[in-house]
Amino acid sequence: MGKTKTKKPTRRSTPPSENGPHRPDPRQSQFEELDATPGQILMKTCVGVRVHLSSVSNSRAVSKDQKQAAARALGSNDRGVSVSKKLMDSQLEPVKNLNAVMNQIGQYWKSMSLPYVEPGTRLLKKDQIQEFDKQMQLFRVDLAGAAKSLERRMDEVRKEAKERLGEQLYNEEDYPSDVASRLSVSWDYPNLEPPSYLERLAPDVYKDQLEAVQARFENTVQLAASDFMAEFKTVVDHIIDRTSDVGSGDRKVFRDSMVEHLLESVNRFRNLGKLMDAPEELNRLVNAAEAAIEGRGVNVDAGEIATELRVSKNFRAEVNVKFAELSAALDKHIVDRPRRRIDRKLASVSAKGPVSEPAAED
Repeated sequence: MGKTKTKKPTRRSTPPSENGPHRPDPRQSQFEELDATPGQILMKTCVGVRVHLSSVSNSRAVSKDQKQAAARALGSNDRGVSVSKKLMDSQLEPVKNLNAVMNQIGQYWKSMSLPYVEPGTRLLKKDQIQEFDKQMQLFRVDLAGAAKSLERRMDEVRKEAKERLGEQLYNEEDYPSDVASRLSVSWDYPNLEPPSYLERLAPDVYKDQLEAVQARFENTVQLAASDFMAEFKTVVDHIIDRTSDVGSGDRKVFRDSMVEHLLESVNRFRNLGKLMDAPEELNRLVNAAEAAIEGRGVNVDAGEIATELRVSKNFRAEVNVKFAELSAALDKHIVDRPRRRIDRKLASVSAKGPVSEPAAED
């Protein structure tokens, strides 16, 4: 399968200044000359986008008799326990490859868009529709290839499951032979505004509906900034934890993906920050985070930055101190989220993949 890979973020070559590298304020744009609210700008520049992934489950509830047996072994009543079995080993190559493609799809959708108040729907910039659609077409090919690969190796999957689960829990019917036909990805661009015909048929109703949509977009602006700030703080705090030496010569694992996640957040802010109506302070903190992780200002990629952090105790200590300051500053600006939570469960797409369980990253 020709696996599609999105380009990894790299350090920017802008030379550092006395106060850190100069970065343009993402809120500044051609829309400043318009007498429009942030929500109205969002309506004019974005469309709704949904991603739908069909999947197969990787867990099954055990039978009633098996549940009762497990409860007895634990000295509990069967009404007080929930027992399920894991069908496929996520470390098997065909399963891992399929999950990787599913993860890429969910992550790409999120990286290119802003959250919206309707679960399962996000906002995509109109001038990026063709780019998004082209990449999703490539992902569709990759997903089909990964699904076919899994289907061809289902005998291997069944054999491993039978050895792991044993005769009591293994059930041949849990492993369909037509896996590929059950896995697919599709996407669409739902209309988020009231239909134009309503303006002709019932102008007053149309006006009320349009005002409701505009209010929804104004709320979305707040949600997007709040959502990004909370996610950005999670990345910052994780780097603080990983750069904290726990003892003499004893360090925590520091993976390349941590730096990649930070730079992806920075790049996403550069692309979408102006539509969030992001406060100046958030722009400053994003710039400061990028400047801190760039260290000595050498134009290298995320892997080289991570390597430098692994081998240089001084650099780790410097990054740790700066990111601790950033985290404290973010704490002061993070407020309670608006009432509606945004696609935390991703109603239309599973970013975890069809046959894997959530896994914590180092």
